[in-house]
Amino acid sequence: MDEPLREVSYLCTHCKQTRRLKIDPDLHLQRREIGINGLATYIDIHGEKDEVHGVKLSVDQNFHVRTNSLIKIAQKKETAKTMIPIPGLKIKELNTNHVWNSWTRLELESKGGNIKFVLENDGQNKKMFMEKEYQSSIGAVTCKICHIKDDLEDSKELMQNTGEWIQAFIKYLELAPDLHVDLIPEILKFIDDRAHFPPSYTDEQILATLMDRSAILIPYSDSLEKIAKYGETIRVPNVDSKDVAKIADKLSRIKQLKMSDIQSILKEFMKDGALEEELIVNALGYFLLIQQFETKLSFVN
Repeated sequence: MDEPLREVSYLCTHCKQTRRLKIDPDLHLQRREIGINGLATYIDIHGEKDEVHGVKLSVDQNFHVRTNSLIKIAQKKETAKTMIPIPGLKIKELNTNHVWNSWTRLELESKGGNIKFVLENDGQNKKMFMEKEYQSSIGAVTCKICHIKDDLEDSKELMQNTGEWIQAFIKYLELAPDLHVDLIPEILKFIDDRAHFPPSYTDEQILATLMDRSAILIPYSDSLEKIAKYGETIRVPNVDSKDVAKIADKLSRIKQLKMSDIQSILKEFMKDGALEEELIVNALGYFLLIQQFETKLSFVN
């Protein structure tokens, strides 16, 4: 992150709170909407329990909020209290091959009983730990993370940033009516790799989109075609550089897709022994980061 996040504030006319969004200034100024009409649209979802709501903001190139209006958040339907299994082998592989840097242990659980699993590092039983618990606004999702107890300023900052990432993660985990459960461990790895910096608005939208199986993505074909042409020079973590170009070319030919279709769309790019979920999170996360789609979350009306 070359430039610090810019804080954009506004008064929510519904709940009367002063809200602050963290925006990446470079990404903001590069957004398509800024070039077209000088305003970029943002959705800020906040509130607690029955008062969760969203506000649609128009922000100009000087980071001033020009308009804000209330939007509806679709109510999540009650789901059957049945376990949605997360493959045990997949979790075991993550625990074995990835050393978690932002926490030593993470436990995620939803009250409906549809998600419950633990990710942790081995061999740190003798260290001092500090546990923090995060709860979603409606209270349906709980995430407990365990840090190594350390008074160093860098550790305190990492803990603070990690907490902001986890709070955003469980907010959208709770709101999505149809979860991409298989991607959740890889999304947590995505968070772990980035938690040295606080999440921006764009980071939160990436998390929300990746988890929402019913999210709609409308590719910007012209810019994806340019990436397809030069994509072999682009470095994306855990994605072959040649595949970056090929995936961009594939997506540029699609008018509209749902997140539920992404596994079948990217199936041809899976290599022997490669993790399907890792490719989806890293490749799609990169394209979302550089604003290659118009996105529509299923729970925002």
